[in-house]
Amino acid sequence: MTALEDRLRDATAATAALVSADRVTTAPTPTPTPATGRADVAIAVSPGSSVRPRRDQRDVLRGGSTHGPAGWLVPALVAVVVLLVVGGVVLVPRVTRQPATTTAPAVSSARYFVTNMGGGGTGYREIAVRDALTGTVTDSVSPPGGIEFDAVAGTADPRVFYVLASGSGGGVEVERLAISSAGRVGSLNVVRTISQPWGGGWFAASPDGNRLAFPTPFAAPNGTMPPAGIAVVDVRTGHVTSYLADRPGSARDFSWSADGRHLAFQFNDEGDGKLADRSGLWLLDTDGSGGDLLANARQVVGWKMGGNGYASPVLSADGRKIYAIDAQQRSGGTRVTRVIELDAATGRQLRILFEQPYVNRGNTIWAFDTMALDPTSRLLMVVDGAGGAHRIDIATARATRIPFPRGTTPNSIAW
Repeated sequence: MTALEDRLRDATAATAALVSADRVTTAPTPTPTPATGRADVAIAVSPGSSVRPRRDQRDVLRGGSTHGPAGWLVPALVAVVVLLVVGGVVLVPRVTRQPATTTAPAVSSARYFVTNMGGGGTGYREIAVRDALTGTVTDSVSPPGGIEFDAVAGTADPRVFYVLASGSGGGVEVERLAISSAGRVGSLNVVRTISQPWGGGWFAASPDGNRLAFPTPFAAPNGTMPPAGIAVVDVRTGHVTSYLADRPGSARDFSWSADGRHLAFQFNDEGDGKLADRSGLWLLDTDGSGGDLLANARQVVGWKMGGNGYASPVLSADGRKIYAIDAQQRSGGTRVTRVIELDAATGRQLRILFEQPYVNRGNTIWAFDTMALDPTSRLLMVVDGAGGAHRIDIATARATRIPFPRGTTPNSIAW
């Protein structure tokens, strides 16, 4: 007897044993229970399928009627088993895994961002409200006679901004701007609790909108350079908390963490009898009563006196990352302007999020230098100085260009 004959005989005998009982019962297949720790595929079962067995699932008497599906079930079963045994075929259900989905594009709760246009012959001396998805200017407001808009700052509320304005006589005031959910200007009112702040074009609002950070004056009336400093003003009461350095210089480019405690800023050390070695990007802990600026702050990145630093550095909501515009070079020597991500703890560059070849548009260092972070800390908006803006998804480093009408380079931007 050949090996094939042996296998046929054994398969037939095994199958006969399966059907040698007095009754053959085919019951509904129980719903499989997924094993712990395995990614089994769930099987959908109709609620009605477990209520009553179908006609071909009822008991079949051995030697009884073979009409209907149950009559040919046993011979078919024998044939199938024989084929499986002889052929050595094992049928395993195939589970197809769906490909991993890509990261969904970030969506901001703030549909609109605000820009301050003015000066430099732009022809547009205004606060403009712009659609972050299309670039469309949805509304604008021009300054009254004798007033110039200098800068804008955003809050965690996508409808509330602050505006720094200066008068022809040298006076400076702060105004609160409210916009509607449709991107229309609702109101622009002077904040009376703040008197004569010094802006210098830089200021920032805490996420809750209750505090504003300003630099102290860069020069005293007698022409000497005073100590560099930062004034944190409570909008509700007008109370000022001052932080002064032990040396002259300037503090600028402010950005708050989401909890309103830490303030990122750039410090330019002018030395004046001291070793000018403190220039750099710093983080100030504002949870105190004021005092020495640098003693209450931590340096993230430093550079030598005369160094260029970064443009528009902004602190992430959790305070762990800093995004900044930097002038760099590719490996081949090509000059580029980049948006980079820094580790706020070490100052180490982590990623390049966006770049453009360097083009001198009136700035000798950067091709563009204006950027803002949205309230969710998931998107950046960069104005490229060439009639466009780029919405950058921080998670994926994907940039989407939108038009930037009515001027090219704003004084400041807030989102």
